[in-house]
Amino acid sequence: MTRTLLAMLLLPGLAWAGCDETTTAGQLRDSLSDAERAFAELDIASFQAATDRMRAQLPCVREVVPDEVIATTHRFEGLRRFADNDAEGAALAFAASRSLDPAYVLPEALVPLGNPVRTLYEGIDTTEPAVTWAPPPLEGHLRFDGAKDAQRPAEWPTLFQRFDGDGVNVDTAYLWPEDALPAYEARLVLAPKTRRMLPWVAVASAATIGAVTTYGMAFSKRGTFLDPETPATELPGLQKQNHTLTLASGVLGGVALGAGAGAVVTGVF
Repeated sequence: MTRTLLAMLLLPGLAWAGCDETTTAGQLRDSLSDAERAFAELDIASFQAATDRMRAQLPCVREVVPDEVIATTHRFEGLRRFADNDAEGAALAFAASRSLDPAYVLPEALVPLGNPVRTLYEGIDTTEPAVTWAPPPLEGHLRFDGAKDAQRPAEWPTLFQRFDGDGVNVDTAYLWPEDALPAYEARLVLAPKTRRMLPWVAVASAATIGAVTTYGMAFSKRGTFLDPETPATELPGLQKQNHTLTLASGVLGGVALGAGAGAVVTGVF
């Protein structure tokens, strides 16, 4: 089992299993053009064939896919979902397209006025997209929707690409929000939220240690104060030290609680 897992993570050639040949961005454009022509002509069979070909080509792309091709791919994935009576999936794919090309307007020749596709196309707000952190690979880099080292969109589909240390594309996949990332050997780094938590955690830890230490010292002074053998001349000083250390312990405890709360809030939001 361990050997199988290592093979999945370490052999980039496995990402291309099932691809008889690689696909270029130009070939992907041709499939999208065929899909657009067929949809405009209401030729559903040809539209389905063209989008099936688009879907089959995507995992075999071994170059950086241009932004406009990615936006168009999302758009026609949305139209295909609409044709398959998946309105929710259509809206998500349209949102992915609009997030990349917000200036694009559906031409009336493709989607006439009054067509429900237009409502779905504008249905999701893309102004403040949520993202999900993806660990960087041990070598090379990731791209989401063409952007290098970007974070993964959390609310709509994305085109995932992984490149090795030489800049060669070793994996391409069209991922929906619920899809797991393709397997790869990841670099051991902390997630951004975890990194932001570290100063709070450090302060909370130091304050906790300080609070426990000063409380222990205060307890020791109290024991000496209560000892019958302690000279009366030392009692006022011991009492003052006890009060000071107890107060310091309380203050440090409050700092620890505040910093701990700050760490939790930072980690959540």
